[in-house]
Amino acid sequence: MYLNSLSMKNFKKYRGWTTIDFQDGLTGIIGGNGSGKSTIVEAIAWALYGSRASTVRRDFIKNSRASESEDLEVRLSLNVDGREMTIQRAMRGRSLSPEARLSIDGRLVATGTREVDARLEEILRISFADFMKTFYARQKDLD
Repeated sequence: MYLNSLSMKNFKKYRGWTTIDFQDGLTGIIGGNGSGKSTIVEAIAWALYGSRASTVRRDFIKNSRASESEDLEVRLSLNVDGREMTIQRAMRGRSLSPEARLSIDGRLVATGTREVDARLEEILRISFADFMKTFYARQKDLD
């Protein structure tokens, strides 16, 4: 699995649209306390695993400065087994209604959270817990 880019809008600490383009090789995310490093990893996990990846209540995922009418959205572009995948997850409106879309090689293959979750589970073949242990090292784990 190779990450291409991550775009977030009103996801936790990130207000408005923020896009990160990943380069080939190992990626390290550094910054001061409270700068949003963990939020980047959480956004990747949320794109891949949906609500299973969130350890906070649904209404705390949306940026606190965003208005009720503004949506929360995350888009993750990655390559898996030579296929270009784009995952879009959003929570819309006052009720934070979840939405999800999965495209592979530019073709929409799944919509809705359950269908996207099922397709990604088939493709990734790795649980959320294993993903977090394998791809993410918390600072205290590096000591």
